[in-house]
Amino acid sequence: MISVRVHGITADPNTNQFLMLLIDDAGGRLLPIVIGQWEAQSIAWNMQGIKMQRPMTHDLFKSLLNSTDVKMERVVIDNLKENTFYATIKFSVNGNKLEIDSRPSDAVAIALRMNAPIFVVEEVFEKAAVKVDDASVIEENEVEKLNEELKEAVEMENYEKAALLRDKINELKEKNKNEN
Repeated sequence: MISVRVHGITADPNTNQFLMLLIDDAGGRLLPIVIGQWEAQSIAWNMQGIKMQRPMTHDLFKSLLNSTDVKMERVVIDNLKENTFYATIKFSVNGNKLEIDSRPSDAVAIALRMNAPIFVVEEVFEKAAVKVDDASVIEENEVEKLNEELKEAVEMENYEKAALLRDKINELKEKNKNEN
């Protein structure tokens, strides 16, 4: 199993679908997984630290886990069949192990809230990962994501956040320019 982190959420301009990008920092591979709009928003808002006035489904699941003796141990994206990814959430309950089948997007959304590690089995990486040979590819995706956040911040008239995002975008662009 390979430890991954969520690199970000992006929209595929060709298909208008949302992609969850998981990255294997050690192996330099990026795993794009098509996910639904609501799961994409849930993951993105959590990564950005945005708190909703009312809890979303993944927040309810977190509250339920926190109110019991159930411990979320990890998420494993463990299969890819006919272009569909599969995941398992691993729990421990009073010393007993429990596994629950899940869509990867839901499993990751909950894992982020619970600070649980996320893994992908090697076979899934072999079938679907994209090799990232150059850090600039990752930075281009990051700049694209930050530009979307900047647009939203301006629309919401959150100019302080917009200024921070603008500075981060400029920093990444300058770094990429100096490396090339």
